[in-house]
Amino acid sequence: MKSNGFSEAPARRAPDVFSHLIERLCPAYRNRITAELRPEEKDGFQLADAPGGRIRISGNTPVSLAAGLNYYLRERAGVHLSWCGDRLVLPPEPPPVSTEVRREFPLPLRPCLNYCTFGYSMVWWEWPRWEREIDFMALNGINMPLAVTGIEAIYLRTLLHFGLSREEILAFLSGPAFLPWQYMNNLDSHAGPLPSPWITSHLALGRRILERERAWGMKPILPGFSGHVPEAFARLYPRCRFIRSEGWCGFAPVVTIDPADPMFAEVNAVFLRELTGAFGTDHYYSIDLFHEQRLDRCSPDHLAACGRCVSAALLAADPEAVWVMQAWSERPEIIRNIPAGRLLLLDIGKERLKATGGLDGRPVVWEGCQTFSGSWGYHRDEATWKSPRMCLEMLINHVSRGGNLLMNVGPTSRGYIDARAMERLAGYADWMKYNSRSIYGCGAAPAGFPAPPDCRYTYNPETNRLYLHCFAWPFKHVHLPNLAGKVKYAQLLADGSEIRRREAVNEVHSNLNSTTPDNALTLELPVLLPQGTEVPVIELFLK
Repeated sequence: MKSNGFSEAPARRAPDVFSHLIERLCPAYRNRITAELRPEEKDGFQLADAPGGRIRISGNTPVSLAAGLNYYLRERAGVHLSWCGDRLVLPPEPPPVSTEVRREFPLPLRPCLNYCTFGYSMVWWEWPRWEREIDFMALNGINMPLAVTGIEAIYLRTLLHFGLSREEILAFLSGPAFLPWQYMNNLDSHAGPLPSPWITSHLALGRRILERERAWGMKPILPGFSGHVPEAFARLYPRCRFIRSEGWCGFAPVVTIDPADPMFAEVNAVFLRELTGAFGTDHYYSIDLFHEQRLDRCSPDHLAACGRCVSAALLAADPEAVWVMQAWSERPEIIRNIPAGRLLLLDIGKERLKATGGLDGRPVVWEGCQTFSGSWGYHRDEATWKSPRMCLEMLINHVSRGGNLLMNVGPTSRGYIDARAMERLAGYADWMKYNSRSIYGCGAAPAGFPAPPDCRYTYNPETNRLYLHCFAWPFKHVHLPNLAGKVKYAQLLADGSEIRRREAVNEVHSNLNSTTPDNALTLELPVLLPQGTEVPVIELFLK
């Protein structure tokens, strides 16, 4: 199995890729910012002043260095970088860091992109736009991007190997804007045939994208083989078992090799050989069997066999393979039959994760994609708007379960943000002004710390602080199970005022009417909160 040749030795390439990023973003600081790669450090970055008015950025990976640069430019130099535009007016001299900054990534795997994104404007991107996007990923700490560009060449080579004509294969491959849905097994042969020059140019573009991503030390996810083949393949191999879909969103049914048929493993071996020969590998392969398809004719036992057979085929072709699956239409029978440690679920946008700990015992990387109202874009007559309070509770719920929250904001045709959306964004800004450290760098609380009723915990592993978010403010006190003897200080984030603590089981405070339960910590609460505390947060300094 051909490795990529980059991820194994990021230290050799980090200075080059980082210095080139400096040249693109802030060339005036080229001789004032130094980078130090420290693989032995925790996953994150450090910022400090260096002699001669220089700024030192250190990190354990090249991506960490880029994330450190982004932090410095934003927090010290007043720079704003975004998809919607940049503010890159730099001070003449690099502002000092002053107090050393250390940040640790809360999650080891930080994926980016799904198949659909490759079918919107991204499908027409050429290298300059891709270079900017990869820069943006690195600056924001992404280390596991989906890499789809150029994969149609692998389908062409694989199907040619099995005797299909070039014309049949090009007719099978959909037009460029529809290819992502073909890779998810939803459709084929739509708005095609795919032109041959497209395949040649995008094979080269895909290689260039992967080379740059790996230069940053990223571990790209490549598409695996899901069994989707042209109807002509079924005619060539009549003894092979096939599963025909019932059609997706009005498109014609597609043909899939039954993963339990030996032909699946045979085609998969050729596909992965061509894939890794052209692109190298980091051993992560995205496969979504029967994505958003009805499978009334497939029994649970058959689906279980599909999970076992695809896993076996992957591992036979690449013993280090990890199956990456979007959790949009996950099937438990398949998931339960994938070997432990060989599946990564990406729950991006559907919020299948109801509690921490993964889905069906498997680890999950997840994000919620939400709207302020009932419309994804601007809708003049939309009346079902979430309140600012509900938006805050959504944010806290996501972070408390180890996820991210993506809020969709649709502008008007004139490019303005609707006043109703601005009101909710202002609600976030007002609350985050005092409570942001209960969100940034935080995730789920350690196991064994159940939150009280109508409350949510978030936890920052770098500072070892636990944050109690109260959706309903308790009267006079709140008991925190399993926290007896584990908290050295508590304060209200809104104003920094101390919250008194009590642990003695038999002691009853004069203002309270209940004793502290065994192994619990009791917080003595004010009856009135500071003005403007929409969702109060108590910061707990753990011992």
